[in-house]
Amino acid sequence: MASNVSWGIEIGAGAIKAVKVARDGDDVNLLDYAVVPHRRPLSDPDVDPTDVMRVSLGQFAANVDLRGTVVGVAMPGHAGLTRFTKLPPIENKKKKIDSLAKFEAGQQIPFPLEDVEWGYQPFVNEDSPEVELGIFAIPREQISRQLDQLDELGIHPDAIMLSPVAVFNAMAFDLQFSEDMPGTILLDVGTTSTDLIIAQGGGVWVRTFHLGGHNFTEALVDAFKLSYAKAEKLKREAEQSKHARHVLGAMRPVFANLVQEVQRSISFYQGIHPNAELKRLIGLGSTFQLPGLRKFLKQQLQMDVYRMERFKRMSLDGPRSGEFETATGNLATAYGMALQGLDLDTIQVNLMPVGVTRQAMWKKKTPWFAGAAALGLLACGAAFVRPIMDQAAIDSARKPAAIAQAVNQFNTLRNEAEEAGAIGDADIDQSVASMISLAADKPDVFVPLLDDVGALIAFAQERAGDPAVPVFSLDRVDTAYLAESAGGGASRAPARRGRSRRGGDEEAPANAVVTLESLATDKPRMLVEVSLTARHPDPARFVVEAIEPFFAQHAVRQGLDHYIVYSPTPEQLYRLGGGAEQGGPGGREGDRRGQGRDGDRNPPPPSGRASGLDEQAPLNPPSIGGPEPTPLTVRYYMVLEAPPAPEGSGDDSGVSS
Repeated sequence: MASNVSWGIEIGAGAIKAVKVARDGDDVNLLDYAVVPHRRPLSDPDVDPTDVMRVSLGQFAANVDLRGTVVGVAMPGHAGLTRFTKLPPIENKKKKIDSLAKFEAGQQIPFPLEDVEWGYQPFVNEDSPEVELGIFAIPREQISRQLDQLDELGIHPDAIMLSPVAVFNAMAFDLQFSEDMPGTILLDVGTTSTDLIIAQGGGVWVRTFHLGGHNFTEALVDAFKLSYAKAEKLKREAEQSKHARHVLGAMRPVFANLVQEVQRSISFYQGIHPNAELKRLIGLGSTFQLPGLRKFLKQQLQMDVYRMERFKRMSLDGPRSGEFETATGNLATAYGMALQGLDLDTIQVNLMPVGVTRQAMWKKKTPWFAGAAALGLLACGAAFVRPIMDQAAIDSARKPAAIAQAVNQFNTLRNEAEEAGAIGDADIDQSVASMISLAADKPDVFVPLLDDVGALIAFAQERAGDPAVPVFSLDRVDTAYLAESAGGGASRAPARRGRSRRGGDEEAPANAVVTLESLATDKPRMLVEVSLTARHPDPARFVVEAIEPFFAQHAVRQGLDHYIVYSPTPEQLYRLGGGAEQGGPGGREGDRRGQGRDGDRNPPPPSGRASGLDEQAPLNPPSIGGPEPTPLTVRYYMVLEAPPAPEGSGDDSGVSS
């Protein structure tokens, strides 16, 4: 997900805040930022939060350019949960932690794991045998609502995380947290809730409680009998108001409640970390700017209290640098999400649903893939169309007598050359002809083709195990168009053959049932080869349990203008059959390992095929442990005609699917 430029977005109850940064060595440069206040806070009981959010998001989307960047979105801390648990001293920490994480998640998350998006981060101190595991989760329903709202405005995030984690990532990077730094409390006081983050000894602890700027506003509503909107305005202008003493007096009980929640959090943390020494508190959020709050916290907590006023590792060049420094205390969450897009985050967890990430990946690859194919077809077509256009222009012009003389001389010389056997018929480049035919007959073929590949990958991933744990990576997709011949039928393959139980080929009996496979040999079709790297302990079983069922269920889908025919490679047939007698190396059928379904022996990569996806936008396979990687090629035909009617539908063609 890492990029050189990244947007971080916080969608808060008081405003939408965003920061755009670019990596500059070990630091970052500020490129742009945006703060879009809601016309009324979402906590106002007299407004519809959905309508207010839609207006603010529309204004934000109209004023910023997210193209060509990684986009990270933070969700409020109260929208999800964070849990921390200590693991016993263990050897081989990495392997054991991975195996224990799912068990601990099941114990710590009070929902079925299939209903949440979750991730974990181990905190390992080399000087201690103990390992602390941080678990982070958001209900999938919450994420879906947020993504639907953003999708309406064309905002497609690459990462989603909880705001307290984003705040920690921002401060850990900017203040260069280390294992020997003083114990630090980060207090982000938001509109409806407060995130308290404790960082010490290379670890982190988070608690979110429902107390924020909304509670201060409600106190003014009750004390002065104001509307919510007027109380909000009075709170923001309290320091300049001539009634400042009365305003602060009305809010004092909320100050006390906030301090009480902070003290409870500190006491709980010190109970599970007896040696913790918390030395300072750093305040964030617009509510933290209330007059007197910083002094009150310092007196009650007996520790140094600071307010974040400038990011140290961010370059602020440009005319808006002064404005940005004024808003610094409100932009830590957005800053942390932007750092995640640059791979500068300390807690490296992304709660974006796997299915959404996969779909977004294919959407990004499709224009490149289709564009490359279109350029290839255009180039080939131009090579043939331009001479035809030139010839038409020549034919329409008046022919001088000299041209007629030259033509007569050419015909005489050509006849003499033919009689001498010096020239003959030129071979037609069938691959180029096929590409031109594809452009004319099926210009949109790559859209359903990519849909099928995406469906295959999703189906196989789900069948292979936990959908959240990738067991293979996509390396490339190769295609070849097998066009119709001049006589009206498709390029003919050899006679229909059936598979013997030994994996070889044998002639089908005369009364054999006509199948989709036999129809695929005389129809215009695409040969599709999907190259994967499988990390499965048993690749042969992976094919049987994850690949073959897909083609069994998706061969014929009524309503589409194509159907697919699975054509396993000889290597897959060998693995499924097992042993040399089934056609493996040294077996009697071993010389047929390279023979394709269309009768080609050891066929080279088909000429005229579109470039592989890896040539247009290479995919970096995820770094995971487990079984050794095994190359695997899945091959099938995409027949470019409407599927035959199923048996019993009134069609007497004899086709069985």
